[in-house]
Amino acid sequence: MDFLFDQSRSKQFWINASLRHAEFAILYLKDMRRRSFSMENSVNHIHGAAPTLELQETLANLSFAAQLVEREAHSSIPDFFAAISQWNIDGAVDLYNDQLERFDRFAMGILGSMYYADPCLTALVSIVKLEIDAHPSRNIYILFELFSFHNAPGTLDKLSLSYWAHYSSEYRRFILEFLENHRRCGIYAFTRERYATAAIYFIKYISNHHEQITPSLSTLKRKHIQQKNTPWRWRKIVQKSNSLEAAQVVQWQLLKNPGMSIFHWGNHGLLLSDRAFGLALRCLVHVLPQSASSEELTILASQHKFIPLSRKRPNRKRAVTREIA
Repeated sequence: MDFLFDQSRSKQFWINASLRHAEFAILYLKDMRRRSFSMENSVNHIHGAAPTLELQETLANLSFAAQLVEREAHSSIPDFFAAISQWNIDGAVDLYNDQLERFDRFAMGILGSMYYADPCLTALVSIVKLEIDAHPSRNIYILFELFSFHNAPGTLDKLSLSYWAHYSSEYRRFILEFLENHRRCGIYAFTRERYATAAIYFIKYISNHHEQITPSLSTLKRKHIQQKNTPWRWRKIVQKSNSLEAAQVVQWQLLKNPGMSIFHWGNHGLLLSDRAFGLALRCLVHVLPQSASSEELTILASQHKFIPLSRKRPNRKRAVTREIA
């Protein structure tokens, strides 16, 4: 391969890599409707391509970033803009700005028709700036739980604010630059009134979801051994567990799904609900200081008592109380 890409060695057999990348990029861009089409491959070709006139004209006829959104390849959007920003040609700045403006118009349309039309999605936009460790096996699913994205999150969350905005730092930075620039997002910039809408959503979520007092791992192990070795004694313990929070949870879980082992709790709704409750408290602390005062928000905040009902998350609960005060 080194021989073919070295013009001084291969002579007439030389492969001009940048021109080949441009050719492949054009082929991909002209046939983006194929289901098997890889958007990531097209971005890779654009990265290595020479900015030929045909490639420039092909890009000028479409909004490539919008196509990346449609194909759920959000993480490739920053890479695409980074690639064309490095083109050293006349009109490169105009091409870059045109692609950015096309994306902005596309994103504004989605914000207006989807995100700001639904309080749940408005609340999702409000926490893009919040630092959330989006490990795929943990907090991503907690976000899905908090915003009820159990089925097809890509359909509801078109800009992937519940996934890529927290999993990819580059995409998060890109989308924040759009949301925080009034010249780019215009009337769809996040306002104090929209923060108030988000605060109302989080208060309602907290009010409608009781905090789950889940047992520790050592408690689970001990109870599992009891259940396995002395099932008759286990049943007696569960029946008399009204005063024990951990046992209450186990009892509730067994009643809901008697055949489920305690050790299958990892991705179960009970743990997700508990973590989503804690995240909702954190989100509420984030949005309250930026919220406009409204009658509904005042009434809801005064009705719900954010007191430590347990020893779990006392700092978050005190923080909510301070912000409301």
